[in-house]
Amino acid sequence: MMVDTLEPDMPDDALVAAPSSRMKWLRLGLIGVIVASILFAAWQTGLLAWMTKDNLRAVLADNGWTGLGVFILACCVGLFVHVPGIVFVSAAALGYGPWIGALVAFVAETIAVCVSFVIVRLIGGQPLAEISNRWLRKAMDHIEARPLLTVIALRTFMQASPPLNYALALSSLRARDYVMGSAIGLAAPCLVLAWAVHGLFG
Repeated sequence: MMVDTLEPDMPDDALVAAPSSRMKWLRLGLIGVIVASILFAAWQTGLLAWMTKDNLRAVLADNGWTGLGVFILACCVGLFVHVPGIVFVSAAALGYGPWIGALVAFVAETIAVCVSFVIVRLIGGQPLAEISNRWLRKAMDHIEARPLLTVIALRTFMQASPPLNYALALSSLRARDYVMGSAIGLAAPCLVLAWAVHGLFG
C-alpha cells in the first residue's frame, strides 16, 4: 500500500511571497554594491577629495558652458558618494554671485536628485511601499496621502540629502510628484544658502 508523502499544499500567497521577498533584498543589495563601488572609485581616483567648493568654483569660472556641464555631472556623482549639497551651492554662489549662483545650484541639484531617483528606482523597485515597520509605515502613509506636500517639506529641510533620495525612490512615490516636489522644495534652500555663503565668504 503506497503512502502519500506529498506535503500539504502551500498557499499561493506563500509561494509568491518567498521569491518576491528574496528579489527585494537582492535588488536592495545591488544598490548597496553600486553605491559602495562608486564611492570606492571616487576615493581611489581622488575625485572625492577633489569635490571641494574651491575646485568646483574654479571649474565654473574657467570653463564657461563646459564648466557648467561638468558642474552638473559632478553634482550627480557627488550625491551618490554623499558629498553634501551645500558644497555645490557654495561653489555656485562664490563663482556666479548669490542670484545666478542660486539658480545654477538649483538646476544642478534638481537634475542630480532626478538622476538618483531614476537609477535607484530602476534597480531597487519600490520595496518601502510594502514596509511593515511601524515608524517607517507612518512615514510612507504621509507620502501616500500627501505626496507633493511631503516631498516639498522634506526637500526644504533636508535639501538634496542622498539618504532622502534613496528613501523616496524606493517608496511608492510617483515620479511626477518627486520631480515637482523636489523642484519646489529645493528653490528656497538654494537661494538662502547661496546668499548666506556669499555674505560670509564672497
